[in-house]
Amino acid sequence: MRTDRYRTKLREAILALFSQHPSEALTARRAYEELAPHFENLNITSVYRNLDRLVEEEILVRATAEDGRGATYLWGEGGSCYNHLHMQCVTCGRVLHLDCGDTEHYIRHLAEEHGFRLLCGKTTLVGLCRACAEKNEP
Repeated sequence: MRTDRYRTKLREAILALFSQHPSEALTARRAYEELAPHFENLNITSVYRNLDRLVEEEILVRATAEDGRGATYLWGEGGSCYNHLHMQCVTCGRVLHLDCGDTEHYIRHLAEEHGFRLLCGKTTLVGLCRACAEKNEP
């Protein structure tokens, strides 16, 4: 993980945007739309490139959409997001942090009993959040 990257105004603006929305998963398109009014000649490719670098540096967490075609990005809480799982609602897109003893126990179980080290920062469980599940109940 490289953290010696050049600090650009765009990078700083992206960091500010995500820090202002710490529990909200944002798409690259949304980040672009939020930032474009502040940057002359901004293109979405530059936004994607910066998002990818921030994921490499474990500052942001990327969650791939269920169909594998899109991604959302989430503030990585200074790297601590890479120590726990996340849940993403397939209806509203909200991402929740799953940071509790039960999941920590399961992660340890996978390592000790199955020799499998789970990469939490790359693991997102998909399903329905409570609010969306309640709306869909008969």
